[in-house]
Amino acid sequence: MTEWRQVVMVGYCDEDEPGAPWRVRVYVDSGASAAQRKLLGTIVTGREGGTPHKQYAGAISEVLFVEPAAIEICHEAGRQHLLVDGHVDARALRSTVSCGALRSAQIPGCRACPSCATG
Repeated sequence: MTEWRQVVMVGYCDEDEPGAPWRVRVYVDSGASAAQRKLLGTIVTGREGGTPHKQYAGAISEVLFVEPAAIEICHEAGRQHLLVDGHVDARALRSTVSCGALRSAQIPGCRACPSCATG
């Protein structure tokens, strides 16, 4: 039986810094081995190519760390939240938000949707 691993990437950018480079932290569920954690860190940051590479890898200037954490992700109707124990606790106020709704808050370096890609 294959065990699924959960991965969360969080980061920040300073829009006053030229190019607004991203600095990110990656959390991989604590059940992953060191080898799995390393590989999943390179995948989610786009260092292994694929969709993340096309969408935002070029915006990431620094991966601060890839470390284990207890992760809980819930996508049930009316109960969307993300918990990285001791680090992140985020809850959705609405059940769906399209990236286009973020048009006025374009994310520097993001290429995930038309509103960000043309920003």
